Amino acid sequence: PTSSDNCDAEPTVEFTDVTMADPLSNGYFIDRTWTSTDDCGNATTCLQEITVTNPLDPGIIGLPFDTICSGDVVEFEAEDQGITPINYEWDFGSGSNPSVEVDLGPHEVQYTYNAENGSTGAWVILTVGSPGCEDVSDTVSNIHVNAIPNAAFTVTPTGNPCILSARTFAAVAPEMPGFTYEWNFGPGASLPTSSSYGPHTIEYFTAGLKTIQLIVFSNEAGSSCGDTITMNLTVVNCPGIIAGKVLKQDGTPISGVNLKLYNDTNLDGMADGTMFVKNVFTTGDGIYSMTSLTPGYYVIVQTQPAGYLSLMDEDTSSTNDIDSLLNLNLNDNIIPVTVEPNELDADNLFWETPSPGTITGYVFEDFNNNQAPVPIEGLPGVSIQLFTDTNLNGVADPGGFLMSTETSSTGFYTFANV
Repeated sequence: PTSSDNCDAEPTVEFTDVTMADPLSNGYFIDRTWTSTDDCGNATTCLQEITVTNPLDPGIIGLPFDTICSGDVVEFEAEDQGITPINYEWDFGSGSNPSVEVDLGPHEVQYTYNAENGSTGAWVILTVGSPGCEDVSDTVSNIHVNAIPNAAFTVTPTGNPCILSARTFAAVAPEMPGFTYEWNFGPGASLPTSSSYGPHTIEYFTAGLKTIQLIVFSNEAGSSCGDTITMNLTVVNCPGIIAGKVLKQDGTPISGVNLKLYNDTNLDGMADGTMFVKNVFTTGDGIYSMTSLTPGYYVIVQTQPAGYLSLMDEDTSSTNDIDSLLNLNLNDNIIPVTVEPNELDADNLFWETPSPGTITGYVFEDFNNNQAPVPIEGLPGVSIQLFTDTNLNGVADPGGFLMSTETSSTGFYTFANV
C-alpha cells in the first residue's frame, strides 16, 4: 500500500496481523491493520481482510474406520488431489508394517495386535504437500486390532494311547468370557465333540490315527478372530485276555461247556446282537480262555451244560479289575466284562450243580420169562428204599438212607428229585 502526507513526503507505514483458522477449509483468515505515521506523529489506520486458501485436503478411498484381526492386511489409497507436483506421506500407526510410506498408493499394511491398537486403535495420518502451499496433515483412518485367541492345548499323559486308555485334553490359555471353544476328538472317542472349555478326559474305542482339533473364536465386536490347532494321536490295540472256569459246587471241573463272548457297547449287560466275538469250550480242567481281545465292553454268555443247574456266575478277579458294569444278576449265565489294555481278566467263574434226577422201575414176577414187565405181572405194595453209595461198592452206605416208596398196583415205583 501507499501513504501520502501534506507535511511529510515519506510517512512511515507499518502493519500488524491477526490470523484465524478457516474451519471450512485448510486455509485461514488474516486481519491486517495498516498504520501510517508522519514526522509530526500524526497517525492513521486502515483494516485489510485477507483470505488464504489451501487446495490440499488429505483423504482416503474407503472407510475411515475398520476392525481387523491381528495379522490381517489393510489397503490404503489416498484421494488424488488433482495438483502437480504433490507429495503424500503416510504414518500407519501402532503395530503397522510398513509403518510409513510415500506416494498415492495403494499400500498393503499388516497390523499386529498390541495394547495400543487393541484399545484406542492405530491412527493413520496422511500428510499432503505441494510447493507454494503449506503441508496439510489429517487423521484419515483408525484401525482397531483384535487379538488372535490361543488355541494351543496339551494332552496328558503324553504318547500314543491304547484303546480305552484315558487321555486328558486341556487348553493352554485361560478361559475368556465371550470366547467359544469347539473341540473335535476324532472318530471312536467316548466324547466325539464338545463346546465347553474343558479339560476333557477321553477314551477311544477304536484303534488308528485320530486328529484332535480345537477352534477358539473371540467373538469380539467388529471382527471375531479365531485360531485352530490340531494334534494327531495313534491309538493302538493293546489286546487283552479273558479267562475263567466252569465248576461244580464242590470245585470239580466241568469240561466241554460252550462259552461265547459278545460286544456290549451300550453297557446294558446284554449281548449286542447275535454275532459273537469268541466261541470257546472248557478243557478237561474246566478252564476256558479268550485271547487277542480288543479292549472294550463285553459279556460272557455260557450255554447251560446239560444235567446241571446254575448256582452262580461271578467275576472273582482282583480289585485291579475294574469293570464298567456291575454283575447284578449272579444267576443268568452272563458275566459283564471290561477288557482293559493288555489286561488278563481272569477268574470269571460259572458255578453249577447237578440237576435232580428221577429213578424209576418195576417189581414184577416174570411169568413169561421175557425180562420185561406187563401189568398182570406187577407186585403192588412192595417197599423200596434208596440209599447213597458214595464209594461205589454196590453196598448201601451206613446211615445213607435217603427216601422210600412202595410199588403201585402194576408194580411201578419212582423216586423224584434225586
